[in-house]
Amino acid sequence: IVVVDDEPEAVKEMLHGLSRSGLNCNAVSDPWVALQMLAHAKHPQIAVLDIRMPELDGLQLVERLKDLRQADMPDIILISATTDIDDAITAMRLGVRRMLRKPLKISTLVHEVKIAIAESGWRNKDEQPKLIAAPPSAPKISIDTLVLEAHCRRRLLPESLLSDHGGRMFL
Repeated sequence: IVVVDDEPEAVKEMLHGLSRSGLNCNAVSDPWVALQMLAHAKHPQIAVLDIRMPELDGLQLVERLKDLRQADMPDIILISATTDIDDAITAMRLGVRRMLRKPLKISTLVHEVKIAIAESGWRNKDEQPKLIAAPPSAPKISIDTLVLEAHCRRRLLPESLLSDHGGRMFL
């Protein structure tokens, strides 16, 4: 796990929380150093990146990393003090599936990292994940729906926006 944030106190707090939970991680406050680490890592698993950093922000770092690695990308968890819809859309287009908002609860970060590790565990074995095809009648999901879902999961909007009267999630 590589933690990247330009605020040394934030890096220290995340590193301490993740390490205390038994997770091996490296922390860096320079995004250029992080890019080199992630680009040359044999099998990077997780990268926790702040979106707002000087010189090279988290989204730019993901873009450059995709250009360098092309395959075998680490799972990215973005963190930000702002809730910018354009950032969320850009992140999703880059393949980022997790965004957390500052101030960050370390327990939430640890939980999300453990989920990402569990979901990406197939990369550490020589197997592919099982793909399940959606039924032909499945509705198409727009980027707006995905952003809405992300906001609901972060409790910025009520989850009732995504469920029908039977309590089932639309997504």
